[in-house]
Amino acid sequence: MRQGVGLVRHAGGLLEVRGADRADFLHNQCTSHVKGLPPGGWLETLFLNNRGQVEFLGEVFHLPERLWLTTDRP
Repeated sequence: MRQGVGLVRHAGGLLEVRGADRADFLHNQCTSHVKGLPPGGWLETLFLNNRGQVEFLGEVFHLPERLWLTTDRP
């Protein structure tokens, strides 16, 4: 994946987030510091609803010009 090629097999969902504010957007939805995630890095985080309650556990991967979010939900 660090060279732009990869195969992802995941039983849940995979979401790609693009745009200039992608890190800010995800940072405001979860419990981890997504804005500080270096390129090629990943982290596990809890995503929250608008009341601050846990909705799901996910992983965020920082790829060139995009972030991938994996979830246990299809």
